[in-house]
Amino acid sequence: MIDSSISPPPKADIRDASSLANIEAHGERQAFERKTMRKIDLRLLPLLGILYALALIDRTNLGVARIAGMDRDL
Repeated sequence: MIDSSISPPPKADIRDASSLANIEAHGERQAFERKTMRKIDLRLLPLLGILYALALIDRTNLGVARIAGMDRDL
């Protein structure tokens, strides 16, 4: 997620060295944010997928147990 309070750098004269540095810094920050979010996604999504699969298996087993007559044990 990108912070919505971050705004693009203001339009400025290219000859102004400080504005050029700001534009470059903004681009570097965007690249860093994209790279960081990709790393987070690659670490979290497999774990969340496994947890989702386990929850599905658990719900399925609960239904099968009720059909088998194990209501008291549940």
